[in-house]
Amino acid sequence: MYGMFQTYKTPFIASRASMQYIYDQDNNKHLDLLANNLSISVGHCHPRVVDRVQQQAATLAHCSSMYYSEPVAELTENLLKTMPKRSDGEDWIVQYLVSGGEAVEMAIQMARVTTGSLDLFSLRNAYHGSLGTAMGACGIHHCKHQLPETQHLHHLPAPINRDKKNVDLLLKQAKDAIESSTPNKMAGFLFEQVQGYGGIHVLPKEYVQGMAKIVKSYDGVLIADEIQSGLGRMGSHFWSFEMSEVEPDIVVVAKGISNGHPLSCVIAKKSLFEEYMEHNKWVFFTYGANPLACVAASETLNILAEDNVQGLATELGNYLDSKFAIIQIKYPELCIDIRGKGLMWGIELIPEFAADIYETMKDNHILVGLGGQNKNVLRVMPPMCLTKEDIDTFIQVLDDTMATFSFELQ
Repeated sequence: MYGMFQTYKTPFIASRASMQYIYDQDNNKHLDLLANNLSISVGHCHPRVVDRVQQQAATLAHCSSMYYSEPVAELTENLLKTMPKRSDGEDWIVQYLVSGGEAVEMAIQMARVTTGSLDLFSLRNAYHGSLGTAMGACGIHHCKHQLPETQHLHHLPAPINRDKKNVDLLLKQAKDAIESSTPNKMAGFLFEQVQGYGGIHVLPKEYVQGMAKIVKSYDGVLIADEIQSGLGRMGSHFWSFEMSEVEPDIVVVAKGISNGHPLSCVIAKKSLFEEYMEHNKWVFFTYGANPLACVAASETLNILAEDNVQGLATELGNYLDSKFAIIQIKYPELCIDIRGKGLMWGIELIPEFAADIYETMKDNHILVGLGGQNKNVLRVMPPMCLTKEDIDTFIQVLDDTMATFSFELQ
């Protein structure tokens, strides 16, 4: 029997997909506003990606990370073009893995090995993976198990909701936590500029900048998790950490980078990567830099650039914002908050109706996510080939659904 993670009462059985749509076993078309857990960036089965993968499959389908190949060289060149130039003049180095959790694991390992410290800090409400130290770095209780991997991983209060106004206090608390729980030295700080599964919270620029300074003062490594919020999804910037004008030492990328194919990346500044490698340990992943995933990622990056997907994310993000403002005003008894940017939004609902609204949306052929500490935030993060017509359809279904449950409250 297949032991799967299932969020719906009745399992959704996918049969095929095309661009922003996914079809169930009865051939019903659903608008995918979760991008299949943010793994689809330019569209399900995008013809250009499919064509590149099919061609590569007939040439070289597998090449482990102990060899070079043309697909990984092409991807590395394309990927590093998207990275901001470093102020210290250093180059970026890329290591390829398979999953986002693995990439977070490696980033944490690099920070610990190069600093000689085990103590790594992340934020409450954060999600970084479901296994090992990546799971331990999560700041959400229902993502964690009581295992040794959670040791030396500390969680700071996140600057979200009302705490957004208390940045100075939160930075002081962070410094106090480092001084009280470490020997005045830390491995690093791992953060999502936009918390994804945690409920779509955009971290204040002042907080991220303040934490970057604190991390450096304790010889730590700054790690940006771009697994959900990168690749132009913010609209204003290609990588979300750029919104805070900070310079990470390590950037972790996965999910949409290869448009549904298993690939993740750890991008580190050259000196840090070289220091890590000086310990003469293996850094090897059998399926890292898989040629099929690499050509899918290269073509995805080409599409993102050539089709001005980042500009589209800005335009559609503004359109969503205007529509959400109406929903929030119309249903204050159900809707606590709506927040986000570009094509990454969260609709925070009163907990007692959130799961039912989530189910009803699916029954009406709209697939969204459900997250947050209390599992009461609808997550709207579609493939970035969405249209305004799709948004209008979604808003109409959301409006009708909210109206139904609002009536029940009366």
